[in-house]
Amino acid sequence: MYIRMVPEKDIHITNHDGSDYCVFEKGVPIWIWDDRGGNSRAWGRFRRMVFERDDYTCQKCGSKEKKVLRVHHKKPVSKFPNLYYDIDNTTTLCDECHRHIPKMVSSMKIRGGKIT
Repeated sequence: MYIRMVPEKDIHITNHDGSDYCVFEKGVPIWIWDDRGGNSRAWGRFRRMVFERDDYTCQKCGSKEKKVLRVHHKKPVSKFPNLYYDIDNTTTLCDECHRHIPKMVSSMKIRGGKIT
């Protein structure tokens, strides 16, 4: 499924050496393939950036021992596609903690772009 994303700030996705792999410019609409499988090169690099920032540690239970880590979008991509590659909208969760996050945010109230 393709989703339209208009970044709210410049987004730099980097290579292992810190150089830019790709840059999404603020306000410039792009279409991205959201397959939820994380197979795109940009997604793979972005995912690594999130894990490195969080020191490959689940931010809910604190475990470093879990083998499967997930990038969780704090604000759902279905409602906030512009935050798809926004690192500030992500956190690292182990598979077990991620399973306990509701898939639909229907129980949360969204006011002014903030989940309450």
